[in-house]
Parts: sequence; structure tokens; C-alpha cells
Amino acid sequence: MVVDVPVTDIEGRDAGTKRMFITFDPEWNDSLTGLKGADLNQALMGTVKTASSIQSVASLTSKYGQMFTRWNPAFAPVNTFRDLFERSFNMTGRDYFTDTGTKISGSSIVGSYLFNAPRAGKMLYDALRGKAEPGSKAKQYWDEYVAAGLHQEYTRGVNAERRTLTDILDTSPETPRNWLESNVGERNLAGIKQRLEGVNQGRKEVVSALNKWNDYFNNIASFNHFMTLKEAGVSQRSATTGTLEMMNLYRGGTWSPFLRTLFPFVNPTVQSGVAMARTFGLAPGADGKFRMNTRGAATLLGSIVGYTALMPLIREGMGVDPETGKNRFDQMGINELQRFVPVGIGDDGDFFKMPTGFGPIQLAITLAVGQDRVQRGLMTPEDLAAETLFTIG
Repeated sequence: MVVDVPVTDIEGRDAGTKRMFITFDPEWNDSLTGLKGADLNQALMGTVKTASSIQSVASLTSKYGQMFTRWNPAFAPVNTFRDLFERSFNMTGRDYFTDTGTKISGSSIVGSYLFNAPRAGKMLYDALRGKAEPGSKAKQYWDEYVAAGLHQEYTRGVNAERRTLTDILDTSPETPRNWLESNVGERNLAGIKQRLEGVNQGRKEVVSALNKWNDYFNNIASFNHFMTLKEAGVSQRSATTGTLEMMNLYRGGTWSPFLRTLFPFVNPTVQSGVAMARTFGLAPGADGKFRMNTRGAATLLGSIVGYTALMPLIREGMGVDPETGKNRFDQMGINELQRFVPVGIGDDGDFFKMPTGFGPIQLAITLAVGQDRVQRGLMTPEDLAAETLFTIG
């Protein structure tokens, strides 16, 4: 929950307000009432309730989306690479500050961010398993990371409507989950109950393993971001703000519950778009001010030039389709190429998909491929404009 607290100076005069985040320890739970810290945190960040009919559609949409994300073990590692690349791009357009107010350019620490990723992954792995040694950097950074509210889980229950405090308090822990569970305790159904408990336990273990897998990979990029900023001498406040403003899933607009009905990942998509806009100075920063950013534009231009230089090699590696006589790379849609760089394997058209980042990196690929195809007569300027607008939107 976010609250604005009135602040006074030493002499008691009004000094404006200070924004504070109030959260519960997510590990806390009360055995008597069944209340859990994680549920209370979600309730404090509750969104607008939707009608039951809309929520039913949203639930189906969420389950469909999670088939390709939460329940797909390959999704999380690939998504981590995308997050790392996206954050590294956006960092070039950011400034961070030490406790003494010294400015540190994000572009000066991008290399450290990418280089630190394996070490940050190891630290995070130890911390999540409870193996981080007391007094170690891993333990220190993890405790600060959690205390700052940076531990976000966005593949779990993407479209689940958060319960309010009233909902949670009205839920009695003694209430049976369903009729069967409340009746299988009878002697003539004891065998069924034993089998059901075994199946349920197995299901819980699978779900728990997948949740831990997703939580680990989904936090590598942000944990690495926070750790890199701290090691660069950035203050705790600036490191927290700098990490959270690139992907703050605690925030959601008034229309989010309705938009999620058809598009369960609307919040991450919007957050990514806002971060990209800030990189180019087209959206206000944490202080609410707009700042033109030449570094972001320069990085975009450099990315376009770099991808353009690589395209002849990519095209040659993909080879020619014998059925059409056209290069396989040229036959791929821009929407495909935004997600990965195809690396040809052999002469049969097989290729390896190297993940790319979201946001500005997708925009760079769109502009690089699009202008090349326009020059070669494979695409009209109008189609390129439409692809560009679609990418930005």
C-alpha cells in the first residue's frame, strides 16, 4: 500500500509530504485466523472488482496464458534473457545517485550489469534456498531487495483478482473446500480420501516446484539490477527506485482488471512501454518531470546500425528456400524477428532462436529490418509505419 505522509521540518513547519510503502512480511502467517502476509499485501494493493461474468472470462484467459508461461518450464529462462537485455538498454538512459548526491550515469555501468548476471543468479539461488551465509553479500542484497518490496512474482496468478481485506477476514479456515472433501472422512470413503490426499500432495509438489522455478528466473534481472547499482555506490533509495521503475507490477490502472479479461499480460506490457518512453524522454520520471534523453536515442540508433550490419550474416546463415527461391530470413515476419535472432543450422532451414529483449530492442529490430526491406522492395513504407506503431503500442 502506498500512502502520502505529511512531513514537518525541525521547527515544525509544513515540509510537504513523503510517499511511503507499507507492506507485511510475506512469510508471516497466523495459525489461528489463517491470515497470511502475502495475502494481506495483495489486498492492500487490491484492484477494482469486476463482475462475476467478466471475471469468469478473465480466469479462462489467464489459464490459457499460463499454459505458455507458468506451466512451461522453458518460458522463464528465455524471459530472463529478454529482461536482462531490455533493462540493459533502458539503463543507458538513466541517471542514479549516491548518498552524497553524486550522479552516476547508467550507461557507465551497463557493462557491469551484464557481466554481473551469472554472479547475481548464483546469489539469488542461494538466497531463495536459504543457503546464503549470514553476513555475506548475497544475504545482504537479498534482505535489502525483499525489504524494499522488489521481489515480484508475475507468472503466478497473472489474472487472479486480488481479494480485499474484507474477503480475507470473511473466509473461515474451517470452511470445507468442497462437498467431497467434507464428506470423504466418513469410514466408507476412507480409501478414497487416502488416494485423493496422495494425488493432491503430488499436485502441490509439482506446483511448488514450478513456482520456485519461475520465481527464481523472473527475479534474476531485477535482482542483478539492484545488486549492480548497490555495488556502484548508488544509494538504497535510488537503487530501489531505479530497479522498480522499469517493471513495477504493483501498479495498475483503473482499467487493468477489464483489459486483463482479453489480454492477461497487459500490466507487464504497459510497464515495459512506459520504461521505454522514459528512456527516450517521452514519459515523466519518478519525480514527475520530463527529460529529453539523447543517450536513449543514441543507443537506439546504435542498435539499429548494429542489427543492420549483422543482417547479411543472418540472411546468409538462413539460406534459400528451394521451394520459393527466396531467402528464409526474408520470408519471416517482423513480429517473429522481434522475439529472437534466427541463427541458421545446416542447409535444411533449421535454426536456433536467440532471444532478444522487449521494448526498445524490439523497436530497433523493427526499424532495422523494415528499412532494409523497404529499400529492397519487399515492404512498403506504409507497412513499415504500421509495424512501427504496433511495436510502440
